[in-house]
Amino acid sequence: MLSLPRVNSDIANNARLIAVIDTNYFIDHLPLIRGLAEQALEHGLVLVVPWVVLQELDGLKASFRVAGGGGNSPTDVGTLARSATRFLEDELGREGSALRCQKRSEYLINEAENDDKILDCCLYFMEKRGLPVAILTKDRNLTVKARANGCATCGKWTDSVSGLISTLTSTAALPSQPMLHVGSNQLPQPPLPAETQVYVDDNECMDIDMDTEPDHIS
Repeated sequence: MLSLPRVNSDIANNARLIAVIDTNYFIDHLPLIRGLAEQALEHGLVLVVPWVVLQELDGLKASFRVAGGGGNSPTDVGTLARSATRFLEDELGREGSALRCQKRSEYLINEAENDDKILDCCLYFMEKRGLPVAILTKDRNLTVKARANGCATCGKWTDSVSGLISTLTSTAALPSQPMLHVGSNQLPQPPLPAETQVYVDDNECMDIDMDTEPDHIS
């Protein structure tokens, strides 16, 4: 059956905030991403999937490693990666979806490392679109890099979809407040002194190191 993408204006044109999604979030928190894709657009939140994340999901589809991040029952990473790809296939172009992918032209520097490619995606929307950006990732090194470059970060999230949307959009609505780094069930705080940072607990950033898998999703 012939399937053509829906042609419309770029949903990022009307965004108030961009949330960039790392590979490990697709592996560990796909139900959360589904909920965000359904609800976020009405709040001005647009979800962006970096190009390299699509490549990583494809590379993980044959992995038999058991995922350890988000589900109640053990599931191998390959199964979760294939589920994520099927979700993207169904979701991209759906009317009302808050999800889009990074275009091949949307980059600042042709980075070599996957972590840096994802960070570059964040910086593109910050610098070229003038939008605040939050990154959803459980990768510790990428979290540090993102914070160093002014991105909000969210590690493990165990509260509701609406709670995460409220947290992200409330943070973006306070230009005088430093971008918050939210972990599990953590809500925006009153404006902080410029030198203050709000950090995610180290346990909220999980590494999945595998010699045969992309380093940064570990």
